Amino acid sequence: MTTAVAPIAFRWEEPPPTNMGRRPRDIHTDADPYTDVAARLRAAPGRWAVIAEFGTPGTVQASSSNLVDAIRRGRTPSWMPAGSYEATARKRGDITTVYARYLQPQT
Repeated sequence: MTTAVAPIAFRWEEPPPTNMGRRPRDIHTDADPYTDVAARLRAAPGRWAVIAEFGTPGTVQASSSNLVDAIRRGRTPSWMPAGSYEATARKRGDITTVYARYLQPQT
C-alpha cells in the first residue's frame, strides 16, 4: 500500500530549460565585467590592448582560452555581435596575457 505525501510547497511555475547542469553557452545572466573594456576598444578600432592577465597555476590556459573564445564568438553582450572583436592569448613564463581589439566595421 502506498501512502500519499503532502507537498512541501506548491506554486504554479514553468520548469527552467534543461541544460544538463550547465549554463547555456550563449546566454549569460551575470553582470558582464568587460562592458567598459569593450567600449574602450570600440573607441579605438584596430588598436590592440591587454585586457586580462592570468597567473594561477591550473587555471591559466582554461581561463584565457575561454575568454578568447567568448570574445571571438560574441558570447556575452559586450562582445556582440560575433566577429566584431579579435582576441588572442600569449604565455610568458607563468603569466598568460589576453589581447583584444575591435575590428573596424566594413562600410
